[in-house]
Amino acid sequence: MPGVTDPGQIPMRSQQARNRVHRRGQWRSGALHLWHVLLAAVVCGGADPGRAAGSDAPSPIRISEFLASNGAGLQDEDGDRPDWIELENLTLATVNLDGWTLTDDPRRPTRWRFPSTVLAGGHFLVVFASGKDRAQPGRELHTNFKLRAEGGYLALHRPDHSLADAFAPSYPAQRRDLAYGREGSATPLSLVAPGAAVTFRVPASDLEGGSWTGSQEPFADTTANGWTAGFFAMGYDAADTVVGADLEVIGQSLQPRSIYDTAVGSLFVLASDGFTQTGEVTEWAFYSTTQHTITPLLLRLEPDGGYVITAIGTARQSTGAGEQRYPFALQSGTAHVRPGDCLGWKDGAQGVDHTGVPAWDTSSTASIRWFQHHRQFSVGQRLGPGQSFDRAYSLR
Repeated sequence: MPGVTDPGQIPMRSQQARNRVHRRGQWRSGALHLWHVLLAAVVCGGADPGRAAGSDAPSPIRISEFLASNGAGLQDEDGDRPDWIELENLTLATVNLDGWTLTDDPRRPTRWRFPSTVLAGGHFLVVFASGKDRAQPGRELHTNFKLRAEGGYLALHRPDHSLADAFAPSYPAQRRDLAYGREGSATPLSLVAPGAAVTFRVPASDLEGGSWTGSQEPFADTTANGWTAGFFAMGYDAADTVVGADLEVIGQSLQPRSIYDTAVGSLFVLASDGFTQTGEVTEWAFYSTTQHTITPLLLRLEPDGGYVITAIGTARQSTGAGEQRYPFALQSGTAHVRPGDCLGWKDGAQGVDHTGVPAWDTSSTASIRWFQHHRQFSVGQRLGPGQSFDRAYSLR
């Protein structure tokens, strides 16, 4: 929604100042600053942005939107709330609109003529469709016609009278204080990349209030101050439970444990904590104070008790900061699991052997299967039954 301008100024805005959310097939509010956009093909016969229906050459200027029933929106220099039309310079070059025309009648392409008006590249210009007919350079611009709320024609022509842009043959009936316009462009911006390192903290109770934020920025959000290191994306679930009908958490709790494996070149399978649902594995986590590499695996239990590798995830190096979470990013295979499939890991990476990464103890009835001497491994590789140990590893 164009902002209110001071008398004697032409309402203009840059692309950066618009800060809109664009959605196809919707209206947008001219009074409440809710910006949504109608698809250009609906209102312009399928024309490309910047190319008017019936025109051979793309235009640097287009009608980006208009408001044909202004009840509580933008005011002009007289304090009135007339209809308005917004133009957009689609290029990076400055365009002088001297000689360009706006019309609401296809039989009168030159109905209202622009004075000398400079529109910078990527900027927008608002013209009031008030019927007041004001075309003085450097002042607020008003056409000599008004827009019809019941629906009508609206077009922009170049100085040579060729059609630059149009809502033709007719735009639909308009709603009060809802601007009507075309689909805009947007550049996605990722503020936090997938897999980015983060820290988080779960307060013990609401008695902490806002004390966890510290007295001022930057927050003391370090592991030394009780925060936990992890990786984006983050979420919240209940430990050792199936959360909802379609989310399953398997494995043992992520807690400090006393023992780290000293053997190298080993593969492990969480034999007692298999999947019970069919779905996609999205995240894995472990607790470790080492700084060694670990590779997640998915395995299928065969009828004869052996295991076959079905997926190899991206290897990660432990930060040694305790609890660590990662998205389950595939190197090869499939992240799809079914009941009976298991989570496993390799201490190290492909061709690289490390000693134990997740810590373990015998505090529960959990058991694992151990496979030694596996410096190389691959999807489809059969491992056999392995050796069984009663151990609870801080991995899930």
